[in-house]
Amino acid sequence: MHFSPVTERVFRHAHMACGIGSGARGFNGAQPRVGHLRARFECAGGIDVDPGAIRNFERLTGVKGTVMDLFNREQYRAFHGRGPGADWREAIPADVRGVFGHVDVCLASYPCKGFSSLLSQAASLTAKYQALNALTLRGMWLTLEAYKDDPIPILLFENVPRIATRGRWLLDQIVALLHAYGYSVNEDVHDCGLIGNLAQSRKRFLLIARHPDKVPPFIYQPRLYPLRGVGEVIGELPLPGDPRAGSMHRVPALQWKTWVRLAFVEAGSDWRSLNRLRVENGVLADYGIVPEPDMRENAYGVCRWEDRGPLVTSARAPGQGRFSVADPRPFTTREGSGFLGVNSWIGHVGTISSRGGPTNGSYSIADPRPGYGPATHTNLLSVTSFDQSTRVVSGAVHVAGGALSVADPRYGEKLDCTLGVLSWSMPTGVVQGKSGPTNGTFSIADPRPAYGPDTHRHVLGVHAWSAASGVLTGNPKPTSGAHCVADPRIDGHPSSVQCGIREWSKPAGVVTGNMWVGSGPNAIADPRIEGKPRFNNTFRIVPFDGASAAVAGPGGPGGGLAVADPRAPEGRHVNGKYRVTGYCSAANAVIGASTTGMGAFVVADPKYPGVSLGAHANKMRVVSAAAACPTVTGSDRVGSGALSVADPRPTCLMRADRDKYLTQGHYGVVDWSGSTGAVPASAKDNSGPWSIADPREPILEEAPVALPQPDDRLVARIVAMDQTWHRPFTTLELAALQAIVSARDFFDLLGGSDAQRREWIGNAIPADSARGMAETIGETLLLAGTGKTFTLSARDIWVKPGALALTIDSRQPAFEMDGFDTSALAGTLQ
Repeated sequence: MHFSPVTERVFRHAHMACGIGSGARGFNGAQPRVGHLRARFECAGGIDVDPGAIRNFERLTGVKGTVMDLFNREQYRAFHGRGPGADWREAIPADVRGVFGHVDVCLASYPCKGFSSLLSQAASLTAKYQALNALTLRGMWLTLEAYKDDPIPILLFENVPRIATRGRWLLDQIVALLHAYGYSVNEDVHDCGLIGNLAQSRKRFLLIARHPDKVPPFIYQPRLYPLRGVGEVIGELPLPGDPRAGSMHRVPALQWKTWVRLAFVEAGSDWRSLNRLRVENGVLADYGIVPEPDMRENAYGVCRWEDRGPLVTSARAPGQGRFSVADPRPFTTREGSGFLGVNSWIGHVGTISSRGGPTNGSYSIADPRPGYGPATHTNLLSVTSFDQSTRVVSGAVHVAGGALSVADPRYGEKLDCTLGVLSWSMPTGVVQGKSGPTNGTFSIADPRPAYGPDTHRHVLGVHAWSAASGVLTGNPKPTSGAHCVADPRIDGHPSSVQCGIREWSKPAGVVTGNMWVGSGPNAIADPRIEGKPRFNNTFRIVPFDGASAAVAGPGGPGGGLAVADPRAPEGRHVNGKYRVTGYCSAANAVIGASTTGMGAFVVADPKYPGVSLGAHANKMRVVSAAAACPTVTGSDRVGSGALSVADPRPTCLMRADRDKYLTQGHYGVVDWSGSTGAVPASAKDNSGPWSIADPREPILEEAPVALPQPDDRLVARIVAMDQTWHRPFTTLELAALQAIVSARDFFDLLGGSDAQRREWIGNAIPADSARGMAETIGETLLLAGTGKTFTLSARDIWVKPGALALTIDSRQPAFEMDGFDTSALAGTLQ
C-alpha cells in the first residue's frame, strides 16, 4: 500500500482597515486540507489609520502593521472639518503593494458607521459620513490598482447588513469596479456566530470577489455550528474583578438607579420588563432592596485533621469561622458518636456509658418481636368487647393502665344515663344527691311552649296599660320577664320622654331649636334603609320635593339635614352669595364690601383673558399629525404657540429591517444559557442587551452600609428575583464573545480607554468566524492549485439560491461599462 506524502502550501492573507487584527488572527489559525494537500495561512500585514489598533494588530498576529490614512484630501477635509497637516500625503496604490507584497486573499473591513442602523438617515447624509462611506470605494480601488498586473485570487469585503440598502449606490459602484478588473462577484449575508461557533448571533454583509482565471472551482459555504450559550464562553473566565484577568475584566461603574433597573429586568428581556412593576409616588409598591448579612471570613470553614485550629472565640459556631474539622477516624469507633443510633438485633452493643440515652449514642435496638403481644401492658386506652373477658386487674386501675374500658351495649336499658333526656310521658328515676344532667337522666323533653302566657320567661315583655302584671320575682328586670308596661301618659311631653318614634307616613313633630334625639320625638322609623349602609347621608342635600332623612341627634349638615331650597330667601343678599352674574345682565349695587361672598360680584366673561387677533392663545399646544400647523413665527419655541406635533410614527417601533429588538433592547439582560446579538462598537448597558444574568458568586469589596443616591456611580450587586446578578458585560467578556481572547489566553489590549477598547472589539471580525471562512477559502485555493475546475460537496455553494455568481464567469466580451475608463477612476477617487 502506497501513501502519498502530505504536501503543504502557504497562502498569504492581507487586511485593509485591519483594526486590532482579530480577523487576521483567525486566518492564521486556519488549517485547510484536501486529501493529501494541506495549507496554512501567513499574514502579509495590515493597514489601518488608528495607531492604537495597529499596536494591538502586531500583538495579536505577530506581524508588523502599517498606519496609513486612505482618505484623499477632499475626503479628509470633509470628515475632519479641516485640512490635513504638512506631513500628510495621500496614499497611492504603490503604498499598498509595498506593504503586502504577494497576496492570495485580501480581507477588508472598512468603517461602517455611515451605514449603521444606530445612525439616523439624516446624519448619514452629512458630508462627514459621506466621506467615510466613500473611503470604502477608494480603498477597494487602491487594492485593485495595486495588483492589476497580478490580481489577488480572492477578495473579501465585510460590513454591516444595512450597507445593502443604505449604501446600495456605493455597492453598485464597487461591483462595477470589480467587474472592470475581471472578478466574479457575489453578495451575501451570513451569521458569524454560526460559522465561528460563537455565543452571539452576528449577521454581517459579505462580498466575495473571485478571479476566475486564478480560481476556477466553486467556493462552498463554511461549516456551520449551533450557537453556544453565553455562560459557556464567559464562564471559563475568572469572576469579574479578579486581578488575574487584568483591567479589561472590571465591572463598569454604573449609576445606582441603573443597577436597580437591571435587577428588575427579566433575564432574556429588556427595559419592557419594567413596565410590569407597580410604582406609587415614584416608589416600587411591591418590592424592596435589603442588604444581605455579612459573612465572616472563613465562615463554615473546615480545618484539616493535621492543621492547627484557629483562635477559639466566645461564639465558636460553624458560621463564625473555621470551627469544624475533617475527622478521619471511623465513625463507629468513637463512643457517643452514633447519635440516635439503632443496633441490630443480632449485633452487640457498645460500651454502656453513664448517659446511655438515644441521643448520646447507639442505645436503641431494632426489636423484631411484636410490640403489642397478649402478655404486655401495651394496650393503653384499649376498649374490651362486652362479650370478652377482661385482662388482669392491676394496681393501676385506670383507663391508661390497660384494657380497663368496655364497649357496653346496654345504653338504652339504663335510666340513669349521663346527659339522658326523659320523654314527657315517662316516669323519672330515683332522685339522687347530685341530680344534674351529667349524673343521669335528669332532663326532660318538655312539649310545652317555652314562652307561654302563664310563664315568666318572655324576656323584655311589655304589659298593656290595662292588663294585670304577673308574679313579681326577686329579680324583676326587663331581661328576666314581663316587667315592663306600655305607659300612655305622655301628654304634654314630660321631660322624662326623651326619644319618640313616628310612623313613616305620619308627620314629624315640631322641629325645635334643640333638635337632638334625646330632646323629644324627633326620630322616625324610616323603611328606606334596606341594602344601604348606616349614616350614608352625611352632608347630604335632599331635593326640595323629596323626603327628608330622619332627624338625628346632631341636626346639622353632617347629619344629612340640608335641603336644596329653590325659594328665593327674604331679607339680605337677595342675589345669593358667591353668585355669578351673566355677561349681558345688569350688575347689583356696588356696596362697601363688594366681595364675592357679599353678593353677585362675579361675572361670566366670555372673552378669554389676554386673547386678541395677534395673541398666542395656543401656548404649549400640540397639533395633530393630520392638521395644519399655525403660522411659523420668529420665536419657534414650544411656549410660543402650537409648535409641537403628535407624531404617530414611533421611530423605534417602525423599523421593519430589524429582526430582533424593535424597541432597541435598552437595558436588555441576556440569560446565562442564551446567546447575544452582534457585539457593536458601543456595547453599553443602556444601548442594548449588554448585561448578563450571572449566577456565580462575585468577588466584591466591602458593600456600602447604606443605599446610595440614584446618581451615585458604583459597582453594586443586587440579587435579582431569579437569584442571579444582572450586570453589564466586562470588556474582556466582550472580547471573549468575539473569540479574540479565551480562558487560556486572555490579556489587556494595549493603550486606549475602556470605551476605545470596546469600540475596537465591536468593530472586529470574530477570530473563529474568520478562521471558518479561511478554511473553506483555503480548500478552494488548494483545488485551484492542482488544476481542478469543478468539485462536488455536501455543503451549499456560498451564494443565495439561484445566484451562482461565484460559479459563472460574469465577464462579457463586449463589456465596456458604457465608456467607463478605470484609469480615470484614480482621479475621481482622489
